[in-house]
Amino acid sequence: MISVLEAFESAPGSLSLAEISVRSGTPISTTHRLVAELASFGVLERTSSGRYQVGIRLWELAQKAGRQLREAARPRVQDLAAITNQSVLISVRQGRDSLLIERAHGDRQAARMSKVGSRLPLHASAAGKVLLAFEAEWIKRAYLAEPLQRLTRETHVDRELLERELTLAAQDGYAQSLEEVRAGASAIAVPVFHLGHIAASLSIVTEAFRVSQLKKYLPALRATAAVIEETTRHLPRDALLGAGNDSPPSAAE
Repeated sequence: MISVLEAFESAPGSLSLAEISVRSGTPISTTHRLVAELASFGVLERTSSGRYQVGIRLWELAQKAGRQLREAARPRVQDLAAITNQSVLISVRQGRDSLLIERAHGDRQAARMSKVGSRLPLHASAAGKVLLAFEAEWIKRAYLAEPLQRLTRETHVDRELLERELTLAAQDGYAQSLEEVRAGASAIAVPVFHLGHIAASLSIVTEAFRVSQLKKYLPALRATAAVIEETTRHLPRDALLGAGNDSPPSAAE
């Protein structure tokens, strides 16, 4: 069933049974049975053309994941976007990726902003670098031991240079990126802690030509992160981030 649902993750829209079978690697007869079961619970929906799409029930269930952190962070993220007129994002680590869980736009919305629920390799973005920089040493070593994906020609994939960049991020309390995720965009991020441990990253994304101005947002970013930390300090870590947040960055470890 998970494989069937994952077939929709990168799909541009609805899928036929045959397309679901191919994308999930599941035999067509098994696909037919699983899709019928999922549709009966509203997790998938059958369109008028006989194709299938993700159902509203799945969306309802998904809202429970990370709900407490998102709800605590949302008004602060919105306030920061209004104050800075920039796009503000909050992300958490999921394995080898940073997962965007909340965002808000200022007047200067960066082009092609990532959607809530989107993932990026940790090394490619300012948000991901912060999440990795403040993790345990074994997690950083395990991450750097795996191949590093290049998203643009500016993505940092040299392991020694990236390791030094993470060390500096941990020392300075922030990380930056310039056109490493997409051309024309730059970002700066700071950590959000939960009882002394890294919980999330808070970042501002703006146009690449504003990269020299990014550090002026550090006081506002850090103040907002501190408010989120204080607001969520009473919550158990599992309730805040999910029980699987401390999982290794690769199944191979």
